[in-house]
Amino acid sequence: MQSCPTCGARIGLEQRSCPTCGAPLFPFQGPAPSIMPGTAPLEDASRAVSPNGNAPQPAPTSGSERWGPGIWGPGSPPISEPSPATPGLDKPAQAIPGQPTTLREYGSGAASRPSPPYRPPAGPGTPTYPSAYPGYAQQPGYAPYPPYPGAPGYPYGWYPPIRPPRPPGETYHKVLSILTLVASSLLLLGGLGAIGVTWLLALTGNSQDLSIINFLIMVILAALAGGGAGMYHAIRALMRDASAPFSLPSFWALLALAVVILAAGIALFALEQPTGSVILIEPLVLLSGIVPALMVLALGLQRLRFNVSWRRIWLALTSGATLAVGAGIVLEGVLALLLLGVSLLNIGPSALNPNSSFGTIATLVLIAVIAPLVEETTKQISGFFLLPRMKGPQEAFLIGLAAGIGFAIVETAGYIGSAQADWVGIAFGRVGAGLLHGMGAAVAGVGWYYLIKGKGARWRWRIGFGCLAYAYLQHALFNGGQVLLLIGFKPLQTWHFDIFGLRQDATILYAGGLYLIILGIILLVTRWLRQSAPSAASALPAARPAPNVAAAWPDAPGANSLSGPISSAAPTDTLGVGEPGGSEPGGRR
Repeated sequence: MQSCPTCGARIGLEQRSCPTCGAPLFPFQGPAPSIMPGTAPLEDASRAVSPNGNAPQPAPTSGSERWGPGIWGPGSPPISEPSPATPGLDKPAQAIPGQPTTLREYGSGAASRPSPPYRPPAGPGTPTYPSAYPGYAQQPGYAPYPPYPGAPGYPYGWYPPIRPPRPPGETYHKVLSILTLVASSLLLLGGLGAIGVTWLLALTGNSQDLSIINFLIMVILAALAGGGAGMYHAIRALMRDASAPFSLPSFWALLALAVVILAAGIALFALEQPTGSVILIEPLVLLSGIVPALMVLALGLQRLRFNVSWRRIWLALTSGATLAVGAGIVLEGVLALLLLGVSLLNIGPSALNPNSSFGTIATLVLIAVIAPLVEETTKQISGFFLLPRMKGPQEAFLIGLAAGIGFAIVETAGYIGSAQADWVGIAFGRVGAGLLHGMGAAVAGVGWYYLIKGKGARWRWRIGFGCLAYAYLQHALFNGGQVLLLIGFKPLQTWHFDIFGLRQDATILYAGGLYLIILGIILLVTRWLRQSAPSAASALPAARPAPNVAAAWPDAPGANSLSGPISSAAPTDTLGVGEPGGSEPGGRR
């Protein structure tokens, strides 16, 4: 089959002309003729019916575009051949009035005319169609849908919105922060009250009593410094802000400062002006109780090299200087009254004579049993609150040490001020009180840690009870040993010696010997805790740098105290929630 190039009708291969439009055809076999049979060149072709239905076009004139073999390709009819004249088609087409301007066929210059409408070829069997389509008949519509009855009501009651569960320890953290905030507010109010009392004493002319002024100044400092810092850290803890790692000046720098303070006091005593103006003497009295105690805290911090936050250390210092001192005074007074009542009921008033055997026993019980039990327990108030979130015995040691140092500062400053003109001698004898109270509270903190949180630790119960026994026994030996020394050796009651003009008795030698023993024990304990730190720190991520302190004491001959295992535990930065890197619940990584 082939198609007519004029009308597109389907024609057999053997046909030589189109039966529909009469256009001549040529077979596909052999080379294409230069001129198709029965046709003329393009410019001379009959214009009766154009293949595209346009009006006949005149032959192109000179200067018009030529369509030659270079354009149509090989086999296209040449343009130079003259076209035969076709009678009746040499007249141009007449323009139809009212019609728009016709387009001219491209390249011919002749205007085109509208093509006639298409009429399908007529023939036998060709179906005929009506001129107008009648359309579809009207169809009946659908019935309307019944109204939707609506969804059934929810059979259950209203439920509150689902809130995400709180992280473990969040409630404990908030409660402890709020308690700290309330206690700090009360401390600030107490400090303001102490300032008012001091002002009234100054107005009445009673401001030259060193013991009263020293007591009020200690209350003001502890209340304002402890309350202000406690409120600051409590608010930051509620806001989930981290706290910086705790640090102190070098142990040796604090030791030099303590020597300068004591030397200034001894110089005043040598000039027979130990008191003078209270305004000038009171700073030396306070510093002689504060600096030696902080020197012990710096020693423990440098030796242990464990990061702990300012927030927790300051909480321990404040609680040791306020809660522990207040609770110790109340409990010791209550137990002393009970002891007095028992002695009056069973023995009689004669037993109250200090030279009697019962008086001696009662004194020993009071200072060697009741005082150690009460003080070493009350100094752990902050440790009990922070114990559930401690990361190891190293942190328990430092928090207990800070609480004991706070207790020692208030007690020592109170003793020094009560001596009036002899305050320099008391300050010289109490220079190691920080070792006594600090080391006792620190070792007791380690003991409580092993007893409560030391699950799975080797020798847990031995270490726990051993540390507690050491803390109570150390305090009992320090207090009771001095009494037994003077009672057992009558000549020592009157024996004394002078140091820079300061008269000292045998108890100062006894206390000095115990201070040296405690100093050696603190070196051994901190070394043991530091060596046990890598087991807990190996599983922790990199943490903040170690505290900004210098080397304090060599570990062993030929060993550098700054070398060796260092705990990399992250500093604690909240009051009650597990800290970054900690294994306790609630820790933030």
